[in-house]
Amino acid sequence: MDMTSGFQTVQRVPDRYFGASVAVKDRRVSKGHVQLSGLTNGSAAPFGSRSIVALRHFPSMYEGQHDQPAIFELVRLQAENVQASRVWEGDPALTIYDSPIEPLATLKPQRIGRGWRYSIAMTNRSNHLLRDLRGTTSSGEK
Repeated sequence: MDMTSGFQTVQRVPDRYFGASVAVKDRRVSKGHVQLSGLTNGSAAPFGSRSIVALRHFPSMYEGQHDQPAIFELVRLQAENVQASRVWEGDPALTIYDSPIEPLATLKPQRIGRGWRYSIAMTNRSNHLLRDLRGTTSSGEK
Protein backbone atom coordinates (compact mmCIF):
# COMPACT_ATOMS: atom_id res chain seq x y z
CA MET A 1 0.00 0.00 0.00
CA ASP A 2 1.37 3.41 -0.93
CA MET A 3 -0.16 6.23 1.13
CA THR A 4 1.92 9.28 0.40
CA SER A 5 1.41 12.84 -0.69
CA GLY A 6 4.04 15.51 -0.93
CA PHE A 7 3.76 18.94 0.57
CA GLN A 8 5.95 22.00 0.75
CA THR A 9 7.68 22.42 4.07
CA VAL A 10 6.84 25.71 5.76
CA GLN A 11 9.45 28.46 5.27
CA ARG A 12 7.80 31.35 7.14
CA VAL A 13 9.23 32.94 10.28
CA PRO A 14 7.61 31.08 13.19
CA ASP A 15 6.08 32.56 16.30
CA ARG A 16 8.70 32.91 19.03
CA TYR A 17 7.01 30.75 21.68
CA PHE A 18 5.62 27.24 21.27
CA GLY A 19 4.00 25.46 24.16
CA ALA A 20 1.95 22.33 24.80
CA SER A 21 0.53 20.31 27.66
CA VAL A 22 -0.69 16.76 28.14
CA ALA A 23 -3.71 15.88 30.25
CA VAL A 24 -5.22 12.51 31.16
CA LYS A 25 -8.83 12.50 32.38
CA ASP A 26 -8.73 16.26 33.02
CA ARG A 27 -5.48 16.06 35.01
CA ARG A 28 -2.42 17.80 33.59
CA VAL A 29 0.53 15.40 33.60
CA SER A 30 3.10 17.47 31.70
CA LYS A 31 3.77 20.80 30.04
CA GLY A 32 6.57 22.08 27.89
CA HIS A 33 7.63 25.01 25.76
CA VAL A 34 10.44 26.34 23.62
CA GLN A 35 11.30 30.05 23.38
CA LEU A 36 12.90 30.47 19.94
CA SER A 37 15.89 32.78 19.64
CA GLY A 38 16.93 32.40 15.99
CA LEU A 39 17.90 30.19 13.09
CA THR A 40 20.48 27.45 13.61
CA ASN A 41 23.60 27.10 11.53
CA GLY A 42 22.82 23.42 10.98
CA SER A 43 20.06 21.47 9.31
CA ALA A 44 17.16 19.43 10.64
CA ALA A 45 17.61 16.10 12.36
CA PRO A 46 18.83 13.54 9.85
CA PHE A 47 15.68 11.45 9.38
CA GLY A 48 16.49 8.21 7.63
CA SER A 49 20.05 8.14 8.91
CA ARG A 50 18.82 6.30 12.01
CA SER A 51 16.13 3.70 12.45
CA ILE A 52 12.68 5.07 13.26
CA VAL A 53 10.65 2.67 15.40
CA ALA A 54 6.88 3.09 15.69
CA LEU A 55 4.06 1.33 17.49
CA ARG A 56 1.07 0.74 15.20
CA HIS A 57 -2.17 0.15 17.10
CA PHE A 58 -5.64 -0.08 15.59
CA PRO A 59 -8.32 -1.25 18.05
CA SER A 60 -10.98 -3.73 17.01
CA MET A 61 -14.23 -2.19 15.81
CA TYR A 62 -16.33 -5.09 17.08
CA GLU A 63 -18.29 -4.94 20.31
CA GLY A 64 -16.67 -6.90 23.11
CA GLN A 65 -13.32 -7.17 21.29
CA HIS A 66 -11.76 -3.84 22.27
CA ASP A 67 -8.95 -5.64 24.09
CA GLN A 68 -8.11 -7.58 20.91
CA PRO A 69 -6.65 -4.99 18.50
CA ALA A 70 -6.86 -5.56 14.75
CA ILE A 71 -3.27 -4.32 14.44
CA PHE A 72 -0.77 -4.08 17.29
CA GLU A 73 2.81 -4.23 16.08
CA LEU A 74 6.24 -2.75 16.49
CA VAL A 75 7.69 -1.67 13.14
CA ARG A 76 10.86 -0.04 11.83
CA LEU A 77 10.19 2.67 9.26
CA GLN A 78 12.45 3.67 6.40
CA ALA A 79 12.14 7.34 5.41
CA GLU A 80 12.53 8.34 1.76
CA ASN A 81 12.34 11.68 -0.05
CA VAL A 82 12.96 13.65 3.15
CA GLN A 83 12.44 17.43 2.97
CA ALA A 84 12.91 19.79 5.89
CA SER A 85 12.43 23.50 6.47
CA ARG A 86 15.02 25.77 8.05
CA VAL A 87 15.59 25.02 11.72
CA TRP A 88 14.91 27.48 14.54
CA GLU A 89 16.37 26.92 18.01
CA GLY A 90 15.82 28.24 21.49
CA ASP A 91 15.59 27.53 25.19
CA PRO A 92 13.19 24.73 26.17
CA ALA A 93 11.45 23.75 29.39
CA LEU A 94 9.67 20.52 30.31
CA THR A 95 7.72 19.80 33.48
CA ILE A 96 6.34 16.38 34.34
CA TYR A 97 3.95 16.37 37.28
CA ASP A 98 3.57 13.63 39.86
CA SER A 99 0.54 11.40 39.52
CA PRO A 100 -1.29 9.45 42.21
CA ILE A 101 -1.77 6.46 39.87
CA GLU A 102 1.27 6.43 37.53
CA PRO A 103 5.03 6.57 38.31
CA LEU A 104 5.55 9.65 36.16
CA ALA A 105 8.33 11.03 38.35
CA THR A 106 10.67 8.47 36.76
CA LEU A 107 10.20 10.27 33.41
CA LYS A 108 11.39 13.66 34.64
CA PRO A 109 14.34 14.87 32.55
CA GLN A 110 17.78 14.95 34.13
CA ARG A 111 18.88 17.74 31.79
CA ILE A 112 17.44 19.56 28.79
CA GLY A 113 19.57 20.74 25.87
CA ARG A 114 18.33 23.04 23.11
CA GLY A 115 14.83 23.09 21.66
CA TRP A 116 14.13 23.12 17.91
CA ARG A 117 11.22 23.92 15.64
CA TYR A 118 11.04 22.82 12.01
CA SER A 119 8.71 21.14 9.54
CA ILE A 120 9.52 17.85 7.88
CA ALA A 121 7.97 15.82 5.07
CA MET A 122 8.87 12.27 4.10
CA THR A 123 7.62 9.23 2.25
CA ASN A 124 7.32 6.01 4.21
CA ARG A 125 6.94 3.00 1.97
CA SER A 126 9.15 0.32 3.48
CA ASN A 127 8.07 -0.87 6.91
CA HIS A 128 9.81 -3.80 8.55
CA LEU A 129 7.83 -5.78 11.12
CA LEU A 130 9.88 -6.11 14.30
CA ARG A 131 7.23 -7.83 16.41
CA ASP A 132 3.53 -8.63 16.23
CA LEU A 133 2.23 -7.68 19.69
CA ARG A 134 -1.29 -9.11 19.37
CA GLY A 135 -1.84 -11.61 22.13
CA THR A 136 0.69 -10.04 24.51
CA THR A 137 -0.04 -8.71 27.98
CA SER A 138 0.69 -5.14 29.06
CA SER A 139 4.13 -6.35 30.23
CA GLY A 140 4.89 -7.68 26.74
CA GLU A 141 4.60 -11.38 27.62
CA LYS A 142 2.62 -13.83 25.51
